[in-house]
Amino acid sequence: MRALQAQGAERAATALMLTEAASLAAMSALHLPNEAGVAEAIICLVLLAGVTALLRRTAHARTAARLAVGFAILGFLGGLHFTIQTGGLDLAYHLTVLPLLVLTELILLAPRSRRPGS
Repeated sequence: MRALQAQGAERAATALMLTEAASLAAMSALHLPNEAGVAEAIICLVLLAGVTALLRRTAHARTAARLAVGFAILGFLGGLHFTIQTGGLDLAYHLTVLPLLVLTELILLAPRSRRPGS
């Protein structure tokens, strides 16, 4: 039962990461060629690398995903610093996605159950 819960948590984290990456790809396209667009593209690619690790189920998949999401959180905090000054839809975007990133990180940080013999 716990193994199924762990798989469900990884699926949820993967779905959240893909959603977050898709939103970043869209925002990056809107903001290119300025610095915000480049930063969003980089964060998007890092999240996709974390998703790839989870899907491939590598030995350190969760660690890679946690690092990717942590990087995204730091990037969003930096972006939030700038968008607070300008406001508008960019601020709303950061205030919407940042809690989702934190939720994703919490899901990935939850202890993973181990089956006997594994």
